[in-house]
Amino acid sequence: MEEEIRENQPLLVDSCVWIELIRGSKIGKTLKKYIDGDYDILISSITITEVYHYTLKYEGETLAKRFLNFMIQRSFTIPVIKDIAIKAAEIKTEKKWGIGDSIIYATCLAREAKILTCDSDFRNEERAIYLKK
Repeated sequence: MEEEIRENQPLLVDSCVWIELIRGSKIGKTLKKYIDGDYDILISSITITEVYHYTLKYEGETLAKRFLNFMIQRSFTIPVIKDIAIKAAEIKTEKKWGIGDSIIYATCLAREAKILTCDSDFRNEERAIYLKK
């Protein structure tokens, strides 16, 4: 999988990857090498919402805050700016995805990144490094 990433190409890490890391799942352990690797990690600001919500709900406030700090320190957050929002609407209309996935993929396209994901919505996308759960 690593050969799929061009040198200096950023890696946008999808919310599901962070959640699998939190869960300590088998797929989370596989994905951890990317988080711990020498990649320029990006996240969409929507990822902060999705991951923080998950950890608050299932892991509690203490772990949620600790993991949120780790995620933010390890990555560069891309805000949902006007161009990303417009592209996300087009993606949502075309692919019938949820708004979160549409924003995340529009962010990936805007930054010419690869997206690291285990979300089946992205499994056939050219820019995706997809690992099946």
